[in-house]
Amino acid sequence: MKKLGQILVEEGWLAPAKVNQALQHQQIFGGRLGTCLLELNLISEERLGKALVKQCNAPLASVEDLRSIPEPVLQMVPSRMAYKSKVIPFDRYSTEARVAMISTQDLILQDELAFVTSKRLKIYVAPEIRILEALEKHYGCDIDQRYQRIWDRLNRARYLWQDSPTVGRAPGTPEAAQTRPESAELPTMEAPPSVEVGHQKTEWSPEAAPHLEQPALVAPPTGPSAEEKEPEPEPAPTPPPPAVAPPVEAAPPTEPPTVVEPPAAVEEVAPPEPKPLPSSAQEESVSTRPMPSMTAPETEEGLERLMMEVEERDHIAHALVLYLSERFGRVLCFMVRGDEVAGWMGTGRDVDESLLEGFRLDFDSPSLFLNIKAGVPIYRGPVPRMEAHEQLVQIWGGRYPRECILVPVHIKGRLVAVLYLDKGGRALGGVDLGEVQRIGRLTGRAFEAFLVRRKQR
Repeated sequence: MKKLGQILVEEGWLAPAKVNQALQHQQIFGGRLGTCLLELNLISEERLGKALVKQCNAPLASVEDLRSIPEPVLQMVPSRMAYKSKVIPFDRYSTEARVAMISTQDLILQDELAFVTSKRLKIYVAPEIRILEALEKHYGCDIDQRYQRIWDRLNRARYLWQDSPTVGRAPGTPEAAQTRPESAELPTMEAPPSVEVGHQKTEWSPEAAPHLEQPALVAPPTGPSAEEKEPEPEPAPTPPPPAVAPPVEAAPPTEPPTVVEPPAAVEEVAPPEPKPLPSSAQEESVSTRPMPSMTAPETEEGLERLMMEVEERDHIAHALVLYLSERFGRVLCFMVRGDEVAGWMGTGRDVDESLLEGFRLDFDSPSLFLNIKAGVPIYRGPVPRMEAHEQLVQIWGGRYPRECILVPVHIKGRLVAVLYLDKGGRALGGVDLGEVQRIGRLTGRAFEAFLVRRKQR
């Protein structure tokens, strides 16, 4: 079997001097050669994977394969054995189990795994850094901070793939999305979202959601109070100069020190509205949106019945939040409107609802939401420290969660909403991703049924 460095040099992906640099790094810090190459940023993860496939003569376990693994599959291999042997089971069939490992030449280990799983093994190869990431995520193993820094950097790079047409393209494109038939529909996603109901087309517009109309009147600095004061400078030139002077002097302070004017406007608007004041939102750490009294559904069937019976679209999201809040620390719903994603509804620890409703993010910026729009069926992993995510984590105080889940909601193949779930500083071990995906599809059907009922009315 050829050595990894030799393969990289033969393929023309790395100079011999760079291989020697990585080998010296390996002697000092340890780890596999591929890990050292990634740590020194000497090679892309895509090329490392191709080299491992050629070296081990085994298929490659992709990042998505190791990220979303059902709990019954993980239970086939005890955590102690998985950590000691650096192996990850990620799929199974009636008589076959698929296992990713660092070294595919260890036949004794393969015999032990076949005995433990009682299945015929299909061996896959994976970089050491991805095996360690999966061990930390699924089995809760303690992994050295050195490796965590490497996979955090790699994960951040995966969301910038569209900016680099050469090296960054493959690592940033989830492999599941490369072969997914939905990718052919991506150009249609740029148009404003709409849904065909019968022979008519119903627009998915935020006007139907009353809670999305109000932030535009209260949150921005140019709210109702600013609009009322704008007409004053226009008639100012016609009256005598003494009468014009006070409005002209009063107008500039409303632009730079915007902190003074909005609170007064909020105090005037907030009493007749059912929404809490921004000050109360800052005092309370959990969302307190007044909604119709609802009992949290205990089962998926109960959630489906409730969402199919409600009269308003907001009530569908409210039922969804109630159901998922029993299982997650934070549950947020985001609405997709054309080329941006907007905050809608949510609850959880430290969630500031005024910041959630004011959240807006363009799909032009690389982010987790952009990957969901690109066709990723579900995302589970960390929130990369990127500029686009700073506004997101500010909704609950600016603390990055250990990992999160993003689930798309589609109507007729069009992305209309995104669900965000996390458990704060805790890992998401034991979460049934299949159930979460079913809930996402159920929510899409509930929205579609609501549009049909509205059309009939």
